[in-house]
Amino acid sequence: MLASLLALAIAPLCPTAAPLDVTVDAGRGAVVVRVPAAYGSAPKSPLILMLHGYTATPNAVDATFGIEPWLDAYGFLYAKPIGPVDAFGVHYWNASSACCDFLGVGTDDSDYLAALIQEIKAQLDVDERRVYVIGHSNGGFMAHRLVCDHGDELAAIVSISGAGLGAQAPCASTAPVSVLEIHGTQDTFIRYAGGVLGGSQYPSSRDTFERCALRNGCSAGPSAPGQSFDVDELIVGSEAVSERYTNCSGQAEVELWTLIGSGHTIDLSPSATPAILQWLLDHARPGIDQQNYCAPAPLNSSGLPGHIRAHGSDILARHDLTLVVEGLPIGAPGLCLVSLDAVNAPLNGVLGPRCVGAVAARLMYLGSATNVSGSLDFVADPGLFALPAGTTVASGWTWHFQGWYRDGATTAMSDALSVTLR
Repeated sequence: MLASLLALAIAPLCPTAAPLDVTVDAGRGAVVVRVPAAYGSAPKSPLILMLHGYTATPNAVDATFGIEPWLDAYGFLYAKPIGPVDAFGVHYWNASSACCDFLGVGTDDSDYLAALIQEIKAQLDVDERRVYVIGHSNGGFMAHRLVCDHGDELAAIVSISGAGLGAQAPCASTAPVSVLEIHGTQDTFIRYAGGVLGGSQYPSSRDTFERCALRNGCSAGPSAPGQSFDVDELIVGSEAVSERYTNCSGQAEVELWTLIGSGHTIDLSPSATPAILQWLLDHARPGIDQQNYCAPAPLNSSGLPGHIRAHGSDILARHDLTLVVEGLPIGAPGLCLVSLDAVNAPLNGVLGPRCVGAVAARLMYLGSATNVSGSLDFVADPGLFALPAGTTVASGWTWHFQGWYRDGATTAMSDALSVTLR
């Protein structure tokens, strides 16, 4: 699984960035939001916040992990806010009792970052189902704090060399948020096995992993560690192993990457940064961005128009998009037509126009033709779509779907639906 993910992630082989800059201010001064070159070609763009560690700066942490050069390849908005300065003259985030408001100033960095996300949404077309946070060290603690305080704003976080908030920390939000915890076993600053910082205990990486699974309502145990893979450039060979919870509320997943022998600051391998980005973008909040057209369809013999909708997920990697054509005469057999093109063409002898172009697939109704609910369900498996040789279904493509069904002696069409796979 992870080997294929890492291979997939390096598909954009030459990342470049020539973004525009947008400046926002959530009350602590200007924060630059980098904008991908293709911004506007899709209705909305994902947003990634990068949170630095204690004593670090935004530019330093980005130089370490190399997120910004992949901006155009993956099409995300990118912001690197900076934490307040303590009496020692270093930047920090007030994430937990352990890290890293060591002088007890009590700044509310959680609400500030939530306000920053809202300000970015006010100025740019942000995909609200795909707002992400990556944090290193103190920034990883802060990412976990945001999950607890503002989880309804986030789809997923990545915590690198950080830790969760501990069993006693209040967690106001119960919204499912996917979590990827990445930690080296030889980290002497934030220890893999947990420890004490600022006079307070912080949990181990495994405790953080298990508590995130509990918070997300994961119902089954984690997968066994699979084949090792390479994350840390400084460790010879494949030092990383993964464990994952998948049966969680709201399609969330919780994953732990244990890096055998790695320390606190991890020099990511060439495949690791895009793999982390792909992991984020594969985890959206539940829902589907769908739009009907050619609506309403003509009334059929049931007195209703045939109507098509989708449920499941529009995340391509999840393979769980299902189309439902409803409002049909009881017992009506039918097909679901799939195309990359939208049209509006009358059909002789058919009730309603054809609203999809050249057909890439005809999804068959898998049950009997005596569906007593007046609806037909179709699993939209992209592997069944007929495409030119050497072409595979890619995220970002918009697909168009329409139901065709029998209505007594005639045939009829539902309205049509467009869904952009992510």
